[in-house]
Amino acid sequence: MRSRKTASPSKQDLEQKILVFFEGLRTPPADLSGLLKEITLHVSLRERHLEDYGSDDPPAVQLEKVENYLNCLKALRKAWSFLPRSAREVTLDNIASSESTLLPDIVTSKLPSLFYTDKDSLPDWRRRGLDHVSGWGYDLEMIDALYESGYWYKVNVSHKLIRTDGSHIGLVANIACACERHGIKLSAKPRSVFYRLILIVFPQMNDPGALIKLALTVRNAEISYLDNVIPA
Repeated sequence: MRSRKTASPSKQDLEQKILVFFEGLRTPPADLSGLLKEITLHVSLRERHLEDYGSDDPPAVQLEKVENYLNCLKALRKAWSFLPRSAREVTLDNIASSESTLLPDIVTSKLPSLFYTDKDSLPDWRRRGLDHVSGWGYDLEMIDALYESGYWYKVNVSHKLIRTDGSHIGLVANIACACERHGIKLSAKPRSVFYRLILIVFPQMNDPGALIKLALTVRNAEISYLDNVIPA
């Protein structure tokens, strides 16, 4: 859901206002047309995002649902670890004959033959529950892959949307990257070029300083979910 404060002008109006703003600077960017193209592209992508996902639940509710999803997967993995040893070491052969799946035969016919034994190549969190088995099938691989991808979404998307109405922090972060490439100093100070540019993008926002600071933090965050997945 988008608030009035984070609504942007139409593409044509925005292009004109940004062009006038930069041309009025003592030293405009060398590649002004290139920078303008990048900024308007990011704004257009954000508009498309809001059209597709603007009716989603508020970010805090989305995160809660993601947490519930991850908890269910952790519970499923724990249930798998309590299966009889024979069940854990024998793949689900009957999936090849399943009548309910829409997976093609070329996929289901290969799944039963997948058997994994290389524990040393696994991250620590994936070794839990594997101490007393010589190998495992694709079922555990899918459970862990689902958890890992869900965890990535939680860390890289959900947490970054908590204080947004959709994606305006991401928009500012992307504009910051474009400006930096074109030699514009990034600053949350009201007299800075970047601050005044964000006011053009979000004309209804009285003071985008806090937004800029948060966006720059998001922009600089590099998270490796492969090292931080902890399904306790």
